[in-house]
Amino acid sequence: MKICTFCGGRTENSTKVCTNCGSQQFLNICPNCSREFSGSFCPTCGTRYDAPSHVCPKCNRKYYSKACPNCGYIQGSGSSSQYGYRKPSIMDQDVNNRVRVAFLFSILGMFTLPIPLSIIAIYLGVKEKKAGNTGPFVTTSIVVGIVGTIIGSIYLIFILLSIIFSLLK
Repeated sequence: MKICTFCGGRTENSTKVCTNCGSQQFLNICPNCSREFSGSFCPTCGTRYDAPSHVCPKCNRKYYSKACPNCGYIQGSGSSSQYGYRKPSIMDQDVNNRVRVAFLFSILGMFTLPIPLSIIAIYLGVKEKKAGNTGPFVTTSIVVGIVGTIIGSIYLIFILLSIIFSLLK
């Protein structure tokens, strides 16, 4: 869908001349988020101006990308394929939330329960890295998790040695 820059009339993408005023200048209307823009791709959501819509067979949501953002169904792979449909977990709702959880575990691991929470932070950070999510929080959660595990191990060794020396006296 296009909108005329002079009269505001809406026309189809194939139209070259506005039927209302004869203008040849148009803005595209994003089929996904309805933003008006010039160029081929929406600056808000990245959808091409003439992108075809898909209807998800699992949740009936209309979408313009390859995968349904609501349920994870991937177009063209079939529902029986292991990649065709996956039920999203609570952690899959937002990548930033998953990364924040890994970072939170790494920070908590440094100060509370260093070994178990730091190991969880390392696991979550590595999982995000393998999923292709990069960024400072992912790397930091892995590094801080490793440091927390080392500090926790040193602390545990120190406690065990002091117990052993107090028993030997």
